[in-house]
Amino acid sequence: MRDLIESGFVIEDSCSFTFAEKWFLLTGQIICLDGLIIEVEKRVGILSGKGPSARVKTQSFTYHTWIRGGNNIFRYCSADPPHRPNPHKHIFEPFDGGKESNVIELVDEEDIPTLGEVIVELRDWHAENFVQLLEQPGG
Repeated sequence: MRDLIESGFVIEDSCSFTFAEKWFLLTGQIICLDGLIIEVEKRVGILSGKGPSARVKTQSFTYHTWIRGGNNIFRYCSADPPHRPNPHKHIFEPFDGGKESNVIELVDEEDIPTLGEVIVELRDWHAENFVQLLEQPGG
């Protein structure tokens, strides 16, 4: 995260942790360049151990990217049976009314991104779309 803040892409990280005996929750928003937002909700179960050496496993997650005052870009979600039996990625058309254009099932665990990978994906999206982004009202 430090590198992304120092690079200027991440402007503010308001995420915080809530701890319980068997799990912790990471929630909040990451504000990025040109009004891009990542809304984070991730619940992680503690399998064994304590502190930095604890064994953990993600139980549920949502990484939702959108344009402040505008439309969705993409959203990663954990499985939500019966709606979606696998983790998945929703892809939207932010410059065409925000309609959903695709849903990709993430059947391999390696396909599920970390929060850091989501931030890098949004940074890459920004690099490819910043001209259109700046042409938007309020851009």
